[in-house]
Amino acid sequence: LGGDADADADDEVGGFLFSTLGARRPELVDGLGALRAQLQREAAADGLRAGGDGDGSELKVWALADLGYQAAYRVATAANPLSALRDISSNLPAVASTLARVRV
Repeated sequence: LGGDADADADDEVGGFLFSTLGARRPELVDGLGALRAQLQREAAADGLRAGGDGDGSELKVWALADLGYQAAYRVATAANPLSALRDISSNLPAVASTLARVRV
């Protein structure tokens, strides 16, 4: 959680800016470091950050804020709402990035 500009470029993990969090809550720097390390391990294990294919499939925390509204909108506007609800609920991890782009 250092303060130089080069470290800040790689400071975002899972949608969290750890330099900003550390600056705002210095008493939590140790815990934030542990959280950052855990998120990096999970991302590496899931393959989310590996390869850098640039398809935008990695969702930011703020993109998930309205995911429930976006899913409800998709179901309500579908030709067959029951089928849409079944598909979204059974495949949420796969369709989350698509749902996150829906304007509500």
